[in-house]
Amino acid sequence: MPEVGQVAGGRSHRRILIADDSSINLAVLASLLRHVGDFDIVTAADGRIALDILQAPDAKPFDLVLTDIWMPNFNGEDLLKAIRSNPTLSSLRVIAVTADVKLRGKAAEMGFDDILLKPLNGAMLSDAILGQGKK
Repeated sequence: MPEVGQVAGGRSHRRILIADDSSINLAVLASLLRHVGDFDIVTAADGRIALDILQAPDAKPFDLVLTDIWMPNFNGEDLLKAIRSNPTLSSLRVIAVTADVKLRGKAAEMGFDDILLKPLNGAMLSDAILGQGKK
């Protein structure tokens, strides 16, 4: 698994940022993504680190953020609000990844481009990422 903030994978033009407070979940998502396509993957241990990566002065643009919703301190909803309120990031696709089945079908209501329920598999990720997800 890549270290927080490091890039793994190939030299794809698609860059994906994964935010999750569980190192196991980060590793699983990164592994699934490698099976779906050739992406540059950057990981963050929480929403605050993810936002710092996105807003870094020398940051390369990302195509997608996959974020856990339930993280301590700065959660996925906080991250989404910060992204949507930043004019340079506001159009960035943000997909929530959660085990909370009560959130099924609430992506548009919450402002996410999609919500994927754990446990994930490659087909789910492929549909959401390559199929451009649903809102």
